[in-house]
Amino acid sequence: MAAVTWSTHGLPQRLVQDAFASKLSDLHVTWALSIPEPRGFDASVRYRKLDRLTIGELKSGPLAGQRMAVNQAPMLGVLMNLSGQLKCRYEGRREVVLPPNHLLIWDSELGFDFDVEDAHREVYLLVPRERVPSVVARTAANLRGAVPAAPGSGLPAIAAEQLRAISQELDRLSDGALALACQSFFD
Repeated sequence: MAAVTWSTHGLPQRLVQDAFASKLSDLHVTWALSIPEPRGFDASVRYRKLDRLTIGELKSGPLAGQRMAVNQAPMLGVLMNLSGQLKCRYEGRREVVLPPNHLLIWDSELGFDFDVEDAHREVYLLVPRERVPSVVARTAANLRGAVPAAPGSGLPAIAAEQLRAISQELDRLSDGALALACQSFFD
């Protein structure tokens, strides 16, 4: 099955923010977005969805988002920041800064808002919290910060490369192979 690519490119400027918010909410959790400089803003995502699992690569310009209070099943996300800087805040206002080549495991019930100040690119994996090992779920709940994942950083570098590899192979993986690759990532 082929990956899907979606972009704001070519949309009328007045529709960009709502269109991107809708797409991001469909692929992620529900966010209220604000784009500080809408003129020239562009965002794209290349992704695969399989049941309630989503893996993708997202690119965007500067934006901010705040989690909407909607009744959604708890999700766990793994995010690898490839470029730009991302600031995430959890309930209680704990802030985590993700520079490039950093990895973050986060819980959708605790993630509160985020800011992207420059052009940004990330790969991410989002799964229902009940489908991940309990130690991973506890790590997300006890957010301590982003982990350096550049080559030479040990296990985080291996995890980052595995996440990138799955994202790069989206067009060549069957649904079964994609599920297996994503489950093996967490195992």
